[in-house]
Amino acid sequence: MHLLKKQLVAGCIMLGLGIAPQLANADANSDTGSGSLSAAAHLNLRVVIPGFLLFRVGSAGATVDTINFDMTACVTGGSCTVGNSTAVSGTGGDAAAGTGASVALFSNAGAITITESNNTGGSGLVDGGNSISLNEISVISDNGSLDTPTLSDAGGKTSSPALNGGSNVTNQTAVWTYSYDNTTVPDPGDYNVEITYTAASL
Repeated sequence: MHLLKKQLVAGCIMLGLGIAPQLANADANSDTGSGSLSAAAHLNLRVVIPGFLLFRVGSAGATVDTINFDMTACVTGGSCTVGNSTAVSGTGGDAAAGTGASVALFSNAGAITITESNNTGGSGLVDGGNSISLNEISVISDNGSLDTPTLSDAGGKTSSPALNGGSNVTNQTAVWTYSYDNTTVPDPGDYNVEITYTAASL
């Protein structure tokens, strides 16, 4: 019985010794006396902000908008004629009465570039074996700080949106408005291309 008591006491002493350093590591303080007392304790605060880049062209979500240039009215007595260099506005965009796409870029990753590419291997807008060069599509931005890259058949044209206030933050919105320049007379057809705009930090 005495041996068991000694073992229990020794265990308690060792446990106390193990706890003591943990208590010493806690940031606690005390003050005693009869006058004004003061005790200070410290606490660290930590905020983790990831680098991010959010980019949208057109409707939010998974929708891919299509801006259409229907030249039918230019043949049936409308205000334009096919190939007479009278620009034609589009329809179907999510902004600016269908002629444009609303664009938003939000990032804290420093300078950003926007690069255009397409899915027709350098052929522009295509219908079977016929094509219309993307040089026929003009795009303007209503915000010079979020300009649009010029469209090209080969792709690879870039623009550089402006940072806000000289910081690493870009927070810009714009409407990019599209028109068909109508300077050529293509073969009849339904010509299509998908443009990909890629925003990337430098």
